[in-house]
Amino acid sequence: MARTPGVIQISKNKPSTTIEYVIRMQDKERQLLESYMTAYMMGNAGRLMEGIGIPEITKQMKDPTEMIGIFYSIAMLLEFMGIETGLPTPADFAPWLQEYQQKSQTMAEKRAEAGGSTSVWGQFLDTMRTAFGVDPSKRWGTGGGGGF
Repeated sequence: MARTPGVIQISKNKPSTTIEYVIRMQDKERQLLESYMTAYMMGNAGRLMEGIGIPEITKQMKDPTEMIGIFYSIAMLLEFMGIETGLPTPADFAPWLQEYQQKSQTMAEKRAEAGGSTSVWGQFLDTMRTAFGVDPSKRWGTGGGGGF
């Protein structure tokens, strides 16, 4: 039978014995192996980032503000695709505005029920009246008198 370079001829006979090797590790060796596996996976993540082009993007950045701008842009794209990033982006404005308006309306209703002013200036004056010992419900023009 002619031998072909680089080809290994495997015997067709069944093996007569089977040898089994068992490697037992203690905690220290197991931790080292886990650290190695983590480093190996992080290396693969680095190759993925190279494929995306992150190293080239970071080379073009001259200061941290450019980096923040790029990552914030990425966050905005993710938010518009429906992935929540936790950063405030323009996609979050409409829900925030609704929540703000509802809370403002609730607070105004509670102040009106308590007899307080609903404007910021009126609230400031009520606070000052209270600080000087004047009843805030006795405002100018309400006929209560005694205002300041």
